[in-house]
Amino acid sequence: MTRLPPLTSLRAFEVAARHLSFTRAAEELHVTQAAVSHQVKSLEDFLGQPLFMRLTRALELTPAGESYAPVLKEAFEEIERATRRLMEDQDRQGVLNVSISPTILSRWLIPRLADWQETHPEIELRLVSTPKLADFVRDGVDVAIRHGQGVWPGLAAHRMFQAKSVPVASPKLMNGPAALKRPEDLSRHTLLHDLVEPDSWRIWLAAADVKEIDPDRGMRFGTGAEAIQAAVEGAGVALARRAVIRRDIEEGRLIIPFEVPMPKNFAFYVVYPEGAAKRPKVRAFCDWALAQARQDAMTEDGEG
Repeated sequence: MTRLPPLTSLRAFEVAARHLSFTRAAEELHVTQAAVSHQVKSLEDFLGQPLFMRLTRALELTPAGESYAPVLKEAFEEIERATRRLMEDQDRQGVLNVSISPTILSRWLIPRLADWQETHPEIELRLVSTPKLADFVRDGVDVAIRHGQGVWPGLAAHRMFQAKSVPVASPKLMNGPAALKRPEDLSRHTLLHDLVEPDSWRIWLAAADVKEIDPDRGMRFGTGAEAIQAAVEGAGVALARRAVIRRDIEEGRLIIPFEVPMPKNFAFYVVYPEGAAKRPKVRAFCDWALAQARQDAMTEDGEG
């Protein structure tokens, strides 16, 4: 079998031949210009013939270089294609790391996990529950569900549903002398706060034009899920995204006593690094999450 030249020398020549420049080849390969020149010279010594004519301010390919360069270019492209196919096949199964807030995890995603497992048994979700924004590289996260205005540098974002907060309470609070009939009736009930979003009641009461109620009074919980559960138990009134309490409403555990038009600035998005758009596992989760949002009428249009 014919002995082959070193791969690094072949790569250095192929890039230099494309650019007709050792300097630009060095930039692409993230090495020094001298390193590229050395690798090309080593290849020429191996082949026993020059591949470049080195002019004062330019490079030109010799006839041997002109015939050799396109063959190498095609070979490296085929290696790249084969590598990509292999990695994509591997990425169709295995572990997918998902960053998600505790409330969305417990109230929205967990009730839907059976559907995910049925439709994607080959992909194992590892759920990272945190109120903080994930660093995709440092935290080893593949995809996340986060709320905001949909603009995060370096990330692709797909809107799932509006991050609209509504007051929720146990149906038992709808009866009696302190029944919840209008926003002003909140003065006779405990406000349940989520420490992850401590200003939620202040924003809601301002939108409702209710000035007589102290937005800071009431009980505080570490997550929205805890505040919602306290509301289910009749401990007071919480603010929650319509998306995460839909089943509680349908099954009669919670009611929305009244609604106030809220700004539509924020929504929930499924996000991932822009370079991960073609990864099969990421694409599968993104498509599934968006389909779930549409199916459950959680988009802005579905909320009315």
